[in-house]
Amino acid sequence: MGAYLSVPAAVYFLGPSIGTYSTSLNLLFFYMTWSTMVLSFPPLKVEVIGTLGVRAVCFLLPSLLFLLVDSLLPSVVVNIKSQGASALPTRSGSARNRRKGGQPPWYHVIGLSLVNILLSVALQAGIELLLTKVFLVRSALQVTTTLPMPWSIAKYVLRALFVREILQYYIHRFILHPSSSNFVSQLH
Repeated sequence: MGAYLSVPAAVYFLGPSIGTYSTSLNLLFFYMTWSTMVLSFPPLKVEVIGTLGVRAVCFLLPSLLFLLVDSLLPSVVVNIKSQGASALPTRSGSARNRRKGGQPPWYHVIGLSLVNILLSVALQAGIELLLTKVFLVRSALQVTTTLPMPWSIAKYVLRALFVREILQYYIHRFILHPSSSNFVSQLH
């Protein structure tokens, strides 16, 4: 009788080690899924959905996690933050202080973040459509069925960071904070 009872227990404890796939098999499934998606959808759709997915995983989820921790455990988090209680997103404050230049409520910040993400993805898609459909320029999107190697990913990430920093410097220096005020700098 003990042997019959031990078989389900052994399967319960050994099941995860027997039933899991190896890393190479997971990579094979990912490659098959990626290839099917690239061959099934146009490159712009893959780019937009991929961009939204990466921004959701790398920006929205961590931000919401930190907001949740700040909201649920303010007494613990206030000791960690350098600005103390004034840095908490759910701190109490009167509407009068908000109108005078204080911090907006946390839900306005979340809404503005979502609008920024959607606006940037829409701008990216709009520029690509403008270049390919109106100006008949070859698409700049490189969506292929081959998976990128780690070195090429690092190279593209470093290139993007470098270009972003240069653009950010010159936009802030000459457009948003010029020596003589202009329309855009007044809005900023």
